Amino acid sequence: MDVEAVLMIANVVQPLYQAVFSSDSSTSSEEDEENDDMMMWLGLIARYNEPVVRIQNYIEYYVPQFSYERFQAHFRVTIEAFVTLENRIGPLIAIHNDGAGRQPISARKQLLATIWLLATPESYRSVADRFGIAESTLWQSVQRVTNALIGIAPQIISWPTPAQRQVISAAFEQVAGLPTVIGAVDGAFVEIKAPAVDKEVYVTRKFFYAYTVQRISDSNLKFIDIYTGWPGSVSDTRIFRNSPIYEDVMAHRAEFFDEEQYIIGDKAYPVLDWCIAPYINRGNLTVHQARFNTAHARQRATIERAWALLFGRFRRLKYLDMTREDLIPSTILACCVLHNICLDHQDLEIAQFENEGHIFRIDRDHDQEIEQVVLNPDAAAIRGLQRRNELCRLIHARHAALQQA
Repeated sequence: MDVEAVLMIANVVQPLYQAVFSSDSSTSSEEDEENDDMMMWLGLIARYNEPVVRIQNYIEYYVPQFSYERFQAHFRVTIEAFVTLENRIGPLIAIHNDGAGRQPISARKQLLATIWLLATPESYRSVADRFGIAESTLWQSVQRVTNALIGIAPQIISWPTPAQRQVISAAFEQVAGLPTVIGAVDGAFVEIKAPAVDKEVYVTRKFFYAYTVQRISDSNLKFIDIYTGWPGSVSDTRIFRNSPIYEDVMAHRAEFFDEEQYIIGDKAYPVLDWCIAPYINRGNLTVHQARFNTAHARQRATIERAWALLFGRFRRLKYLDMTREDLIPSTILACCVLHNICLDHQDLEIAQFENEGHIFRIDRDHDQEIEQVVLNPDAAAIRGLQRRNELCRLIHARHAALQQA
């Protein structure tokens, strides 16, 4: 709003203001104070109505001129990954002209704006200004893109096929010698602001509010299962035993694992024939058990690397300041879908993103290794304990063979 407009408002408002608030008994100082108050409010009105400065044609003119490196530096995804994503969900987020004369926002602009928002800690207003759109339009675009990503999640985050499991287990074994591992499971926090309702259940052991995410990754840092929505105070054990993957495997194990295959998790997870945790160290581990635990930890580090890469690439996950708490789980899952799509393409910045995510997570490390106590082991637990002992002997035998070579 320019100065002339402010003066026009003042000329109209001042007589009304004086008619309402002035009286014959008012002193000149009181009148001056009243006039000052009025001008202050007019000034606030003027500032509130200042036009938003938006970057014009950022997508249409500037982005097409970006080099490969500059595009990734800004959006933190490769051009190839973006093209794949645009081809996959572009038709799902396209808005058709409603005939009202207003040009709808393109699918490309919606997608780029959403990726920028997730890749940076910038405010909605800042991102909206950059892309030349209103905040409300940005919010709607983000939800539209998020819903589209959730729609394709079952195809992007999926359990490996039997052939894929063979490749994954061979890659895991190359790390530290544990055979037939097809995934690593762990829980992690995504920090949020204090919820409006039942906020105490979201408080973690480190005294911040969070959602917990259970994730399983393969040897290539890709997620093969994601489960989120539980508040930060809930243990990994409870989440695991209530997760769809647990229920599905317990009912139909052969559909997820070949005979000797399994996933690995820290000591918060139960020992089952398809989930192997390390030996509990109470100061009495044998040399063989300690060596097994070392190999187990080295191969389990894959899940931490995957999560660090996710956080390093999509930095908004470091603190999800969202008013709509019901949308937080879908935002997390959408980022995991993007993560897997990015890993389908060569990316020279993976090490940098992973390092950035690791540095951040040092202070926010989940580290919820609550020891499991099995009082009455069922058949799956008994087979799991037997399988772990077999693996322990195998690791020891391989170590002994290397020593003799």
